[in-house]
Amino acid sequence: MKTATFLIHRYQLLSRTLIQHKAKTQMPNKQQKRAALRNKVSAILLNEWDPIGVKNIKGAEDEYDRWAIKILDFILEGADANKIAHHLAKLQSGITAMKVSPKTLFPVAEKLLAAVE
Repeated sequence: MKTATFLIHRYQLLSRTLIQHKAKTQMPNKQQKRAALRNKVSAILLNEWDPIGVKNIKGAEDEYDRWAIKILDFILEGADANKIAHHLAKLQSGITAMKVSPKTLFPVAEKLLAAVE
């Protein structure tokens, strides 16, 4: 009788462990989702915005990662394309020392929003 009880308990424990493992491996956690979104934002910044002109340079894929984090935060907090375009214009003006109109960056802002939705 003790052996049967032990085996049943062992089976239940293994079943729970397997279910928990499946849940962890099938559904990405919040950190993984956030990293994937940041990568999307960073890729758009590199391919669509690229104020320093590095998109064709090998190894520059992470050039805009630090800005991607802030922009992702804006989007997740509910920012609209106008706010994002203004932020990009401010960044670009600081980088290039030339005034940039947020209107020209509105299409990039819309792509950023679409990528995170």
